[in-house]
Amino acid sequence: MRWQKVESSLATFISDHGLPDQFQLLAKRWYWPLARHLVDNQSSIHLLGINGAQGTGKSTLASLLKLFLEVGAGLNVVALSLDDFYRTREERHTLANRVHPMLEVRGVPGTHDIQFAVATVTRLLHDKPETVVSLPVFDKSIDDRVTDLIWPAVTTPVDLVIFEGWCVGSKPEDDIALRLPVNALEAELDAKQVWRNYVNEQLASDYQTLFALMNGLVMLKAPSMGAVQEWRWLQEKKLIDLKGAGRSGVMSQKQVKQFIQYYERLTRHNLSEMPSRADLVYHLGSDHGINNATGKWSERTF
Repeated sequence: MRWQKVESSLATFISDHGLPDQFQLLAKRWYWPLARHLVDNQSSIHLLGINGAQGTGKSTLASLLKLFLEVGAGLNVVALSLDDFYRTREERHTLANRVHPMLEVRGVPGTHDIQFAVATVTRLLHDKPETVVSLPVFDKSIDDRVTDLIWPAVTTPVDLVIFEGWCVGSKPEDDIALRLPVNALEAELDAKQVWRNYVNEQLASDYQTLFALMNGLVMLKAPSMGAVQEWRWLQEKKLIDLKGAGRSGVMSQKQVKQFIQYYERLTRHNLSEMPSRADLVYHLGSDHGINNATGKWSERTF
């Protein structure tokens, strides 16, 4: 797989995604070696997980790896987002009434249809050739899944599935850690620990079934929770520019600040314990660049 083969496609990718020109250097220095590692080990890596807090660049990395592998190596690659497996607004409303009102807000374990995700990944990797598999789409601007009439479709066989999401690969916390709230949201709305206990239980069950299918885990490690909040707001501003500020699922900066608190507990947990076990960890700086890489794959690729 030669760099020259993907250079022109990368330039188009950078333009289409509104990325800075220096992204080409970052991609060549840090992401291209990962793509080559995946090609060299394609017989043993069929489902790659990408973990990272909001705004770390998970979807960009997944899309870039797909481009590198398809253009550079001729592989059939599918990039999936955990976000697209969010339960519908109606399903989350029912869940909120049954378990806890905070579960109406998308994001945490328990608000995804994980059985659907497992079934989709299994079909992509194991269905007979020439099988058409439809992929769900969640529209954050309306906070709901779009109609399956417009879901994109791919045809098997698939060489690699890249599955990205903020809690992909996460492990549940110890019961003792759940006792104290980590922010004002938990203290005010989950004083009896119902919500966070339910989230932790969900993470310990079906989510681990999905994560056990992965043959590798890459982490984009944010430098701090402050950076996560800043980067998530930048994401929201892009959504506002694209969809308009009046859409039901679009948030103000104040709402984003509160929204991040739903993710904070597990994000802090991941930042603390995941780097020691992820196969590859990209350590991000406050400027969104990559300072260094660690993990067992880093020894083979950099």
